[in-house]
Amino acid sequence: IRFDLDSELPLMYLSGDPVPTDTLRSIGTWCQALGINRSHLDPALGGDPALIVAAQQAGLAVIPYTLKSDPRDIERLIEAGVDGVFADYPDVALRCAGR
Repeated sequence: IRFDLDSELPLMYLSGDPVPTDTLRSIGTWCQALGINRSHLDPALGGDPALIVAAQQAGLAVIPYTLKSDPRDIERLIEAGVDGVFADYPDVALRCAGR
């Protein structure tokens, strides 16, 4: 639709599953961000932060979902290098990001 409408709106690819590196490279050709379940990125939940680096190398911003009110969860992902977060409590996320 983006190309059909000649729109410049950024697109986010949402995934509840880990995304293989070759797929990230493909997504990066038409999409600007990866929205992914935080459990795939957060080492405290068994996730692999290397997925953040791989997605960013493919030209994608990485924005995990959905973070709750525990600042430790948000801080851990910020330290791992995510570009933003989907948060149920944006005030907590902003404080964690130093804003």
